[in-house]
Amino acid sequence: MKLTSRFKRFGIAALLLTGFGIYAYDYNLIACKLMDRYWNEDKGRCMNPDCRQHDACMLSAGKDKATCETIRPGDSLDKAWYVLGKPWYEENGRFFWGNKYGDNVAEIEPDGEKVGKITCFEE
Repeated sequence: MKLTSRFKRFGIAALLLTGFGIYAYDYNLIACKLMDRYWNEDKGRCMNPDCRQHDACMLSAGKDKATCETIRPGDSLDKAWYVLGKPWYEENGRFFWGNKYGDNVAEIEPDGEKVGKITCFEE
């Protein structure tokens, strides 16, 4: 069975559109913002909510108290990493996030793979 040129062109167009869709999903800033996902400047791509599992979360410097307050005790640590970025440092089993001025923004004491206690600091 020989394919007509019309089917060949349709197949090529479908492959190109699929490739563009994959590119836009991960590597396009505007598409990333439209999907309410976070952009990772360091990696030049959109972050996925499972970024902690793949060590792909950004080192965030611009987060504030309002962003921190979206995380609640009982949420997964993956959500905390996705929203706040990679912690600046860990001390005695607690994780700390800071802003670009070096002030603490958040402190999380984990309870297994969940947020046990979270403290959000003023700017």
